[in-house]
Amino acid sequence: MATAPAMSRWFPSRVQLNAHQGGGIVFTGDPHMESSTGTVTNWEPERHWSFTWGDSEVDMTVEPSEQGSKLTFIEFLEAENTAARNAAGWHVCLHAMQSVLTGDTMTTPLDWEPVYRGYAEKGLPTGAVVPGINDKN
Repeated sequence: MATAPAMSRWFPSRVQLNAHQGGGIVFTGDPHMESSTGTVTNWEPERHWSFTWGDSEVDMTVEPSEQGSKLTFIEFLEAENTAARNAAGWHVCLHAMQSVLTGDTMTTPLDWEPVYRGYAEKGLPTGAVVPGINDKN
């Protein structure tokens, strides 16, 4: 699920990925975000990978579990006020990934805004620009 073609099934941006430690990663085509780049900081195929994205770093590890596999997902945030925004975005993406992996024919993806409001109501820090919503001020 970490190759560029596989990510296109659950991630909103098109991804160009040089799949090796130190390789570049480019995100384009999301109507709510500017194109951006990062660097692959760890690459262990089918087990662990991490990358920078802006001033944040995303880390994903897959391990065997009794149910099949366990994904541990961590984002080291660039700023505290991005917590609710980024949590909601990844929540929606990981829900879509789960649908792909289980063969669920999810016809309507999760609506991002209610997920965001839920995280904000639970006390996750807010205030960061939300692309496509409050970035036109």
